[in-house]
Amino acid sequence: MKRILQLLIIFGMASDPSLLAQNKNKDSIESAEMRRLNRMGDSLHQTLLAHDSIRRAEMNELLLKTKRDIAEQKSRELSAATKEVLARQEKTHRFKRKTLLLAGAAFAMTLLIAAMVSKRRRLASRQPK
Repeated sequence: MKRILQLLIIFGMASDPSLLAQNKNKDSIESAEMRRLNRMGDSLHQTLLAHDSIRRAEMNELLLKTKRDIAEQKSRELSAATKEVLARQEKTHRFKRKTLLLAGAAFAMTLLIAAMVSKRRRLASRQPK
């Protein structure tokens, strides 16, 4: 008898629509909460993707700027090195030119002195003793 009474109580609770409605209501509240959490998670994921995209664009821009700065620096260094080499070549060219002019002047002076000595000797040899 006790057993039958327990079965009737269990059957009554299982078939009671209000108890089932509470469970369904509880399930629907939980499922609504899960949907809300899923929407929030999706929204957060989209926000993180947008932030990542912005950061990626900023990093790419920074990388391009850095590469541009490096190229400009190399260009300035190359220009400075080229100017330095050209200045050295010009200095060497001026030195060689001065050397050639001095050598030419020395040769011309030697010829002039030789001509003067030769002329004096000729004059000295013509004069009677």
